[in-house]
Amino acid sequence: MEWFEGSIIEAIQTSKAKQAFFVVYIEGTDDASKTTTEVLNRPSVAEHLKGKDFVSIKLKKDTPEHKQFAEIYKMVPVPSVFFIGNNGLASEVVVGNNESANVEARLLAAIQKCASELNVQNLHATVSSTSSSVSVAATPGPSSAKVETAKLPMESGESPQTAAAPAPLEDRVEKAKKLVLQKNEEKKKEELEKEKLTERERRKIGQEMHKAKLSRQEQEMKEALEERKKDTLDNAAARKKILDQIAQDRKDRQERERSRAAAGASPPVEQQAPSSGSSSPQVNGDIARLQFRLPGGETRVHTFPGDTTLNQIRQFIDNNIVLPFSEYQIATTFPRREFTWRDNEQDLRSLNLLPSSVLLILPLPGSSTVAQTSGWAKATVAFFWSLITPLLSMRDYVSSLIWGGRANAGTSGSAAGGSSASSAPTRGTGPSPSQPPFGRTTIRKRGNIHTLGSEDDPKKDDNNTWNGNSTQQM
Repeated sequence: MEWFEGSIIEAIQTSKAKQAFFVVYIEGTDDASKTTTEVLNRPSVAEHLKGKDFVSIKLKKDTPEHKQFAEIYKMVPVPSVFFIGNNGLASEVVVGNNESANVEARLLAAIQKCASELNVQNLHATVSSTSSSVSVAATPGPSSAKVETAKLPMESGESPQTAAAPAPLEDRVEKAKKLVLQKNEEKKKEELEKEKLTERERRKIGQEMHKAKLSRQEQEMKEALEERKKDTLDNAAARKKILDQIAQDRKDRQERERSRAAAGASPPVEQQAPSSGSSSPQVNGDIARLQFRLPGGETRVHTFPGDTTLNQIRQFIDNNIVLPFSEYQIATTFPRREFTWRDNEQDLRSLNLLPSSVLLILPLPGSSTVAQTSGWAKATVAFFWSLITPLLSMRDYVSSLIWGGRANAGTSGSAAGGSSASSAPTRGTGPSPSQPPFGRTTIRKRGNIHTLGSEDDPKKDDNNTWNGNSTQQM
């Protein structure tokens, strides 16, 4: 393919001077550009473009000439071939693609269309020039024309048939009109063929897009099914793992319970073995390490011999642990067990509290809270009481002088009451082994129903019952 060697301005001037179409090829670097360049270099296309009817120039993508051309014609695809007429308008635009046969067919159709337009324009120019000459020749008056036509045969001696010279011109005009009509018909047929070709391409592209859409939907459906299958397998594996873990935990718990029951049923092996030689120190299997846990979260740890009774544990709690309530009960955490006064004489070994256990110190329902007084508060009360005691003694003395023994009895009774009150402990200790706790009042528990009663009261049916939400039932 022979391209114009000058600048784009020179190519435009040359095309106007030759009354030819200005052909501009925008070349890129992709595969479609390579295909379009190969088609333009074919002899079937190059022979038409290098004729006198076309001035062809090639512009590289992103060059200054390409940018200048893109400023004039806004939509400039790459690659593309513009066929521009003398009026500056793009008569045809062929956009390149990867199908060489399609590109070649469209280029040949565009070249043929442009050539037809040039022939029509030249024919129109010829007809217009002929018509102007005929009009110029017919400008003299009719009388003079008749005189001239009458004189010519006489002077020249020619026959009257030779005077009919304008007839071939009319035939040429008629022939030119028929040719123009024929070119218009051909142009309409070409446009119709072009529309058909465009419609076929549009349908083909639509079918390809529909196929691509169906393929994409099918792929997405397959991926969704695979993801769902994977999630199902993962959920099943996770569920099986959890069930296995639950079964293993249950088995371990049963093993611990069996081992604990076996340890509680048989005495430790260390106690059965006799001591040989010198007296050895007490083994750890006969020592109980107890952790006392209060409701507030406080803990206290102490070790006891295995033969220590529960009553001695209660005495240790009363003497060494400060409790914020007056009455309490002792219980284990797991398995849950509450110790009563019947268990006071049993030792730690029989209660299965060896070698270590956690004991909960819980307040009994209805037990009073003991207010803990700080040291400076006690000192203040003692100082105030030392000041008011002489006044009270003087009041008792005056009352004895006036009222006699009655005042003394009241005073002694109040003093006795004060002494007994002062001698009473601030919080109740654990129940003694000889006397069961709650001697005057008993609490019977049936599910969520607690019954308050007295052991000395023969009418136990008249005792009130209380359920869990503090509602009295008669």
